[in-house]
Amino acid sequence: MRHARHLTTDAEALQRVFFPGGAPSNVFLFRRRNNPLQPHLRSSARTTVTFLGGVAVPPPRTYGPSSQTFHPTSGRQQQKQQETRPRDEGIRSPTVHLVDDTTNSLAPPAPLPTILSSFDRTTHFLVQVATDASTSLPVCKIVNKLDFRTAERNRAKAAKAVQSVAKSHKTIELGWAIAPNDLDHRLKKMVEFLEEGRRVDIVIARKRKSRLTTVDEGTEVVKGIRQRVGGVEGAREWKEMEGEVGGVMKIYLEGTSKKK
Repeated sequence: MRHARHLTTDAEALQRVFFPGGAPSNVFLFRRRNNPLQPHLRSSARTTVTFLGGVAVPPPRTYGPSSQTFHPTSGRQQQKQQETRPRDEGIRSPTVHLVDDTTNSLAPPAPLPTILSSFDRTTHFLVQVATDASTSLPVCKIVNKLDFRTAERNRAKAAKAVQSVAKSHKTIELGWAIAPNDLDHRLKKMVEFLEEGRRVDIVIARKRKSRLTTVDEGTEVVKGIRQRVGGVEGAREWKEMEGEVGGVMKIYLEGTSKKK
C-alpha cells in the first residue's frame, strides 16, 4: 500500500517551533506561494519571517540588483550636457595648454591646478575650447563668466533662428500652362506664407503632357506672381531670379511676419 507524503511548508514548520499550541490571533503567518504560471516548478527557497511586536512581517520585495540606481535624464538635459564645454575641474586632464589673450598664442603645457589658482574664479572660469593635435592636451582659455554666458546665449539664438528659417521655408511648383483658377489658388497660398514671414521658392517648369506655351504667356505668369508679391507688405525677392521663361525658372521670395 502506497502511503501519502505529508508536505509541510516553511511557515507551518516555523509555527510548530515558535507556537506549539497554535499561533496567537495577533500573529499572521505568510506562506510562499508557487508561481501559478509555472506549476511544474516547486520553490525550494526558505521564507524569512521577521517578528515585530509579536507580528510576523514578510520580507521586503526587491527589484533587480540593489546596487543598480537609475537616474532619469530628459532629452533636453542630455542635449545641454553635450553642448556644455568642459570647464574648471571638469576638464579631464591634469595638464593643459593656455591661450594667451594678448598674443592669441599657445602657452607651453602647465598643470591644471596651477592655472586654476592664477585667476579670480568668482568672475572668471577656465574653458576648454579645443584639443591640441600634437600633444592631445586640452586647449583652454580664461574667460569672463558674464561674457561667456552672453556668447553662449547668442550662439543658441542663432542656431534656433537658422532652424526656424529652415522649418518656415516653402516651395510652390507651377506649370507654364497652369489654368487661371489653379494659378490664383497657388498665389493665394504664396501670399499667406509671405505674410507669415516665410521664405517661398516659386519653381515654374513645363509639366508632362501639358501644352507648349509662348514666351508672352510665360511672361504674363511671371508678371502675375510679381504683382501679387508687390501687394504683400515687406515681401521681396531676396535672391536674383534663376532660369528663363519656358524652361525651369526659380523665383526666391521672402516675407515679413506681422506678428509681434
